[in-house]
Amino acid sequence: MSDELTSCEIAAPIAAALAAMAKGEPLRLTKLSTKGGCSAKWSPAQLQEILSHITPHDPDPNLLQGFSSSDDAAVYKLTDDIAVVLTTDFFTPVVDDPYDFGRVAAANAISDVYAMGAKPVVALNLMAFPSTLGPDVAGEVVRGGADKAWEAGTLVVGGHTIEDDEPKYGLAVMGVVHPDRIVRNYGAKPGDALYLTKTLGTGVMAAAHKIGLVSDEDMDLFARRGVTAVHCPNSNLKLASGIAPVRKMLDKGMNVALGTDGVSSSNNADLFEAVKLAALLSNGSTLDPTSLTAQEALKLATINGAKAQGRENECGMIAPGLD
Repeated sequence: MSDELTSCEIAAPIAAALAAMAKGEPLRLTKLSTKGGCSAKWSPAQLQEILSHITPHDPDPNLLQGFSSSDDAAVYKLTDDIAVVLTTDFFTPVVDDPYDFGRVAAANAISDVYAMGAKPVVALNLMAFPSTLGPDVAGEVVRGGADKAWEAGTLVVGGHTIEDDEPKYGLAVMGVVHPDRIVRNYGAKPGDALYLTKTLGTGVMAAAHKIGLVSDEDMDLFARRGVTAVHCPNSNLKLASGIAPVRKMLDKGMNVALGTDGVSSSNNADLFEAVKLAALLSNGSTLDPTSLTAQEALKLATINGAKAQGRENECGMIAPGLD
């Protein structure tokens, strides 16, 4: 496996997927992308440089929120009582099943409207997909997106598609909010309550989430590049996506951290349960009761997670001066 993928190497997984489907095997969407979810995004510094090329115009008093503060959506005032909220979000697969991928991507896009304190109203599909997989696969993705949007009271009313070897899907969403009730990503005051809805930093490491079936060569490359594998044992079992070879990854010199996928983990964010399950899965899959010791399993959820975020000198263990 080379450090850079050519166009032929990107297309090769599609041929493998078609061959597997011809044998009656399930499609694994995560095998068709080189990055997963939000880890496929450009960095904030790169985005800031890109946006600096937009020529500034005279300020519009009705533009209540633009991109200056990198908030979740733009907000434009229509009347004294109504402002529209506009956002777009799409990404590469983070789960294998097409229907589930559509649901996850739609929930992710719609959540940006909720983050602004608004109510989502209508949405448009955004799909970049290899047509060689056939309309049934793409249809399941958009069906999942539409079903999840409908749960939120949002109508999917159209969209746009392009041909792409790496699958990508999401929504452009419009919502409404009272101009005086916008929730922004700044302006917090001492004493305000903070709600953490998922483990921080997961987007950076999502590319390693599909680590369950990788070669020794892949692991060597990941170890050289400092890639962290985020092991989510609860969701792996629920979604039948395999058991990560944690022992082998550790022996190869990779950093392995523990995560939980929230709703995908049966809406369970209990890391202590995940610690226990990670150890049991490793021991059971290797038929070795010492495959992953209790101390090693605890490190997955503590110091290894801190290393994944580049914060091993700040947190991850009980020591004076650490968070």
